[in-house]
Amino acid sequence: MSETTPSHVIAETQRLNSIIDVLLSRVASLESENARLKTVLGISAADNSNNSYSTGISGSASSLDNSNLGISRTVNGNESSNVGISTSAKPLPQTLEISQGLISLLSQVLRQSGFKHAKRDTTENAARLLLHFHNKGRGGYPELRKLTGLSEGGVAKFIMSLKKWNLIKRTGYQQFAPTPHADQIMQKCLI
Repeated sequence: MSETTPSHVIAETQRLNSIIDVLLSRVASLESENARLKTVLGISAADNSNNSYSTGISGSASSLDNSNLGISRTVNGNESSNVGISTSAKPLPQTLEISQGLISLLSQVLRQSGFKHAKRDTTENAARLLLHFHNKGRGGYPELRKLTGLSEGGVAKFIMSLKKWNLIKRTGYQQFAPTPHADQIMQKCLI
């Protein structure tokens, strides 16, 4: 600076220069940390020639749950951001063995999934019927009475309750199938 520059301007310039040096070193450390994280997390990023930047992350939370996340941003005078998330789960096996252990486990998961105040025999009967209907079992009252031990009127009320709770849906005469909500609950038992 020239001799005519006031001392407070020189001091301010020195202070600003030191701030710039600190910021530049911080940018360098952030860039190296960013590169390290991209390598560790498997994140891909691209700066395309058409002024678009995209990044994507994919991973697996468990053997039944695959999650994907993608983000893209394009800058061409207009800014647009797209975010997509998808979760796909493996389907249940075609048939599930109806055993007392699986019925008890499904009953416990039902109580944890919103049926906290239901009696144990109610959730066990619901589990029996869910497994029966998943295995393409018929919905005739004599067969359902044998499975649950309920009276004919009790079976009718119980079927209505299962439909109200969004656990089964009618697919035809004396035919029922578990809903997607019920499939999610049953998948929790198989993890």
